[in-house]
Amino acid sequence: METYAAIDIGSNAARLNISSTYIVNNNVFLQKILLLRLPLRLGETVYEKNIITSEKQKKLIKTINIFKDLLDYYEIKEVRAYATSAMREAKNKEKVINAVFKKTNIFIKEITGQQEAKIIANLLKNYGEPHHTKLLIDVGGGSTQISIFYPDGSMINDSFKIGTVRMLKNNIKAVEWNKMMDFVQKNTKKDNLFVIGSGGNINFIKKRFGSYYDPFLDLSLLIDIYEQLQAFSIEERIINYSLNPDRADVIVPALIIYIKILQTLNIDKIACYQVGLSDGIIMEQFYDKHPEFILNK
Repeated sequence: METYAAIDIGSNAARLNISSTYIVNNNVFLQKILLLRLPLRLGETVYEKNIITSEKQKKLIKTINIFKDLLDYYEIKEVRAYATSAMREAKNKEKVINAVFKKTNIFIKEITGQQEAKIIANLLKNYGEPHHTKLLIDVGGGSTQISIFYPDGSMINDSFKIGTVRMLKNNIKAVEWNKMMDFVQKNTKKDNLFVIGSGGNINFIKKRFGSYYDPFLDLSLLIDIYEQLQAFSIEERIINYSLNPDRADVIVPALIIYIKILQTLNIDKIACYQVGLSDGIIMEQFYDKHPEFILNK
């Protein structure tokens, strides 16, 4: 058993994941010790002003210090901290990253959309059957990562500036929607297409509306949930569906993204395994320490 820690700083929230890895029959399993999600919403100012404001910077430092206290409590010596869409688009990102390091001694690495897609893909690529073409859709606050695995072992991925917080700020160009739909249509075929969704919103939907034993969510269910939620105010969503305030507004844009892709491909269901980027960062650390293990897979 080995224990790793990951910090995922997204456009909507920041997450600390502390997990242990276990090897059983040559397969790696994660057991979460702690998963803490704190609302941060860096994208709120980035997608309006192209910067992380001083107020958001202070909140980010406070968030990282909370995480650091927990890392100290669990005696975690090393942590990998990655920031995604909002950080990579902020004009003052270097200043913010340096300020966080100075105050917390934790260095945040800004990763590209392609790197983000690859981390998620490596986490989920073994789900489904070998003959399936696997389409992985990871919806975040600032971007959507699409990865496609083919039965011959090849893979392609791309990242698109389509995300839930960005949608709330009306900061998505029509050409970006066209690019994403063209990408999935040109690179997939309906036959044996296995679609997997990841991200905080679909994980919540699976937990709240799905079956514990069945990984699949039907497109008709997603449409029904969308119609229910969009009919309510944010306050009513919070009360009626036990949603956190920072989930209550972004969940509808997330549903729109998943529904649009499924309808475009004429696919009627999507699998959800309730894992995300922070789990992928944990596995990345494991494989970096045990390269011989991934070579044997």
